[in-house]
Amino acid sequence: MLDSLVLWRNERNRVTEQQEPQLLSAFAVKIAATLERLETNTPEFVDSAFDIDPVAIGCALSYADYRFDSLDWRNDHPRLTGWHRQFEARRFALATRPSDD
Repeated sequence: MLDSLVLWRNERNRVTEQQEPQLLSAFAVKIAATLERLETNTPEFVDSAFDIDPVAIGCALSYADYRFDSLDWRNDHPRLTGWHRQFEARRFALATRPSDD
């Protein structure tokens, strides 16, 4: 997910005339599908050990918040939203919160 988000952002940051609409659309579809899958599977990683998998998911969602504010993924993903709120409250997440400063 994070790889797709980074590539999507790179494409969006190109000069408008040089952007590939098919790529932008493909990234949007991939992220939407990933979010749906994560929403469906939220109970599995909520109840699992806190290891690299949920950290990667949490970081990808935080990056989406930081770089894709118009994505507004929380509206359609309530379980994932609840899990991510708990993730963001962890000490390491607070300490590494991105900033443009």
